[in-house]
Amino acid sequence: MLFKLIFSLTFFAMTIIYTFFKNIKIDTTTIILVLMIFLPWIVKYLKSLELNGIGKIELISEEERQRLNEKVNKIENNNNSIEIEEKYLNFDDMKLSLAALRIDIEEKLQKIAQKNYLDTNRYGIIKLSNLLYDHKCINNSEYMIIKDIIGILNKAVHSKLNEYDMKSYNSIIEIGSKLISSLNEKI
Repeated sequence: MLFKLIFSLTFFAMTIIYTFFKNIKIDTTTIILVLMIFLPWIVKYLKSLELNGIGKIELISEEERQRLNEKVNKIENNNNSIEIEEKYLNFDDMKLSLAALRIDIEEKLQKIAQKNYLDTNRYGIIKLSNLLYDHKCINNSEYMIIKDIIGILNKAVHSKLNEYDMKSYNSIIEIGSKLISSLNEKI
C-alpha cells in the first residue's frame, strides 16, 4: 500500500513540475530513470516487458514456474496427462499449441458447468472459472492454475507472443496438460 502511494505521488509530483515549472524539463530519460527506481518492486506484476532495441523480459520466471508446478502437484494427476501433453507438443507452431490448450481448457470448463447445471451463456474463461470455483466444481489449485496461465494463453490466441524461451512454452504445456487431465476427471 505504501509503495503504491509513493509511486503515485512521485508521478503526481512529476506532473506538477512539468505543468508549472517550465524551466525544469522532464524528458523520456527522466521518466525511464524514475521507473527504474521502482522496477524491483513492480517487476513481480509484469508477465513480460519489451523495450525497443533492448529486448524482452522472460514470459514466465523460474520462480513463477516453480510456484505453478507446486499448484499442479496439488491437483489430482493421472497418467494420461503425458498423452495430453504430447498432443500439444506435436504442433509445429508453439503459439498454436498454446492457443489449442486454451481452447481445450475452456471446453472442459464448459462441460463441467453443463454437468453441474450452471448457466454459462456469454461467460469467458475467467468468469467461467470463477463460477465453477464458487460452486466448488473445481478446486483451489485448479482455479489458481487457470488464473495464472490464462494471460499467457490469451496472448497466444491473439498472436501476441514473440520469441519466448522454449522452456516457458514447454512448462505451460506441461502444466496445462495436467490441468486438463484433472478437469477430465470432473466431467
